[in-house]
Amino acid sequence: MGSAAAIAHAQALEAGGRARVVRHARLKPACAEDAAQLRFAVEDALNTADFGDAGRLVLVRRLRLAALPPRASPAWVARAMEEAWRGLALHAVPALHPSAARTDAVFFASRTEACMAWLAKLADGEAPVEWFWRAALPELNAWPAASEAAAIDRVLEAALRESEPAVVNALQRWTDAPLVALARALPARAQRRLLQVLVSSPVPARSDAVAAPVAAAPAARGMPVSVPLPVQVPAPIPLPLALVARKLVAWAPLDEAPALLLSALWLEPALHRLPSLEEARVVASRATRSAGQALTLPRRPQPAPEP
Repeated sequence: MGSAAAIAHAQALEAGGRARVVRHARLKPACAEDAAQLRFAVEDALNTADFGDAGRLVLVRRLRLAALPPRASPAWVARAMEEAWRGLALHAVPALHPSAARTDAVFFASRTEACMAWLAKLADGEAPVEWFWRAALPELNAWPAASEAAAIDRVLEAALRESEPAVVNALQRWTDAPLVALARALPARAQRRLLQVLVSSPVPARSDAVAAPVAAAPAARGMPVSVPLPVQVPAPIPLPLALVARKLVAWAPLDEAPALLLSALWLEPALHRLPSLEEARVVASRATRSAGQALTLPRRPQPAPEP
């Protein structure tokens, strides 16, 4: 099956449908005249066989159907598939198990888990080359003809199409180093797409500086009054934002887009909600200005002395 057709099947699976994708099929009919009928029987059996996958993404390296009678009916082929499948599925292991590369059947909980597991391995500096990755992610079949950034873009987009909350939950479980590596590796289009998911609706812009009020002393009679102009001083940002900004400084230098992405990811547990785009920008801009120097956290306001 071509990569375009495999991707279409995967997208149908994301939309709630059922997809059985066969990358290569080798048919050996008893005679050449039976080839068309055998192909029809196999295709029909793929749609009707009950594999009992329980909603998981199950990947089988090789499924051998032996001793089929001449001109086997689709029902016969379906039963042969189910029997061969059960023989392998009993020994299927999680795809992230150390022995997965040596087994003939592995599984992921979902397509989203497969996408995020592949991205996590890449962000950790590993090369996911085991046999099941390209079967789980048809988007990779054009890679390495495409660049690594294009493959990351395709895989992340596939995960977001299936479940945006699952992507956010998965990224929240990553450690800091892989998150920074992913944010730096994402192409511009993927950065914008992920940022849209991570931030809530925008809030009105707020200034990063406030005017310090100046109280004018009462003027003596007949004396000129001199009123100083307001002085612009940096406004303190809330403590959770300041803590995330200080955390972001440790990974400087960062471009604006990765800084915004990391700000949004690290703000969610601090705020117990997804941040707004403005909050992510406040953190990213504060960290950018503070890179290479200590970040001063906002102090608690001191009570005014009694007169």
